[in-house]
Amino acid sequence: MVVKKELLFDQVTTQSSRENVVAEAEKELRELVKTNMMGKSAFEKDSFSFKAMTLKEFDNGMLLELAVSDEYGVLAIDTSRQIEIEENDIKG
Repeated sequence: MVVKKELLFDQVTTQSSRENVVAEAEKELRELVKTNMMGKSAFEKDSFSFKAMTLKEFDNGMLLELAVSDEYGVLAIDTSRQIEIEENDIKG
């Protein structure tokens, strides 16, 4: 079977591609649910579940919360959301 180089190259992605991260996170979460191991470990920094959460950073503030101390996490996320609302209002 002969495969065109262009077609083969189009199918190659990185480990950090959105599609791969989401697919691997789904596998991780299914396994954690099946083994009843859901909890904090589901979102460790090196897990695909964590990486999948960062794809929606502006919705959930996962990385922002890690970047600031515990005392200021809620304030930082709320301020970020308020800025986003204000920016959307300006854009119309």
